[in-house]
Amino acid sequence: MNPLYKILSCSLLASCFAGIQAEAIVNAPYFSHITTQNGLSSNIVYSLFKDHRGYLWIGCENGLNRYDGYKIVSFHHNPMDSTSLCNGAVTGMSEDADGNFWIATSNGACIFNYATESFATVFNSEQRNTFCRNFYLTRKKEFFLVTAKGIYLYKKENKQFSKYFPSAI
Repeated sequence: MNPLYKILSCSLLASCFAGIQAEAIVNAPYFSHITTQNGLSSNIVYSLFKDHRGYLWIGCENGLNRYDGYKIVSFHHNPMDSTSLCNGAVTGMSEDADGNFWIATSNGACIFNYATESFATVFNSEQRNTFCRNFYLTRKKEFFLVTAKGIYLYKKENKQFSKYFPSAI
């Protein structure tokens, strides 16, 4: 084999591997911590959710936080405001088939209105002597709320949750 051919082949092969290594360095993931010093409502986090708009929602022991990659907007429960978060402790979050953003708290479940940045309570767990854990969307587009005392199915026609599986979970 021609020595010049061997040198060119080795050089070409080496440049391919160097390109892969350089690309791996350029595309290395970046990680940073978000704390109360950055505006998070609490350092005790119960749940995380990324919505269809790209926001990272962080559910904490005393509020809900929306992070867009640059800043944090916090939402809190205010007993004097019926359009505020239905409770401070956010235990779970999800979106339904229509892209509505749902929040489960220890005292109920609410839905977020992006246009007004307000909440509407749709399930009061104090009235049912339970607390909400999370949501589940099935392949059939059925939307369920999981609580400590059973599973509830959301009915669009009357905009309410009805008992689906009456057992403690």
